Amino acid sequence: MSESGPSPDLEPLVAAIQTLTEEIAKLREAVESGTNPVVARVAASSSAAESAAVDVKPIVSSAASDAIQTAVDQTLVFLFSAAMTPNEEDGFDAFVAVMHSSRTDAPLAVQNLRQFSWKALQKNLGTYLKDPYDPTSFTVVRREPRELEDSVTSIKLYLGGTRPSDTPVNLRKDDAAGGVWRVTDSSL
Repeated sequence: MSESGPSPDLEPLVAAIQTLTEEIAKLREAVESGTNPVVARVAASSSAAESAAVDVKPIVSSAASDAIQTAVDQTLVFLFSAAMTPNEEDGFDAFVAVMHSSRTDAPLAVQNLRQFSWKALQKNLGTYLKDPYDPTSFTVVRREPRELEDSVTSIKLYLGGTRPSDTPVNLRKDDAAGGVWRVTDSSL
């Protein structure tokens, strides 16, 4: 007689995958409805971004600095969550949703993202996460600029990991998407 459902040792993994799938569905719904996915997710639950932000504290303690740091961290959480999504198409759609419009507007841009950046991120995901099942377990080791103010429109983060040097990720406010923070370039 066969058992129904996953074996007990796989239950945490199955639960994590189900949670990620639900989060991707929420992100897709937010993107399709025209709402700002980063702000919607942060408003719903900022605990993930708070966990990711533990390693780097803003130099200037202000509401603007905290909001920028939370939004940027949440963008990275979305990026890593996309790479963890079991369904290839859903994951890639979520990945494209966090890419800056300047990276997706050209005729072959999305195809190139899929072939190069997306595949590299999926392959190297474990390099940047302390826990391979937790998209918030990355470490930001430094940030340029160090001080975050309302006037800041681009940020360069360096992620720690198992590589010999820190890995840069560039983010910029995307005017075509209501000013949300999106990834422009990364070596992930």
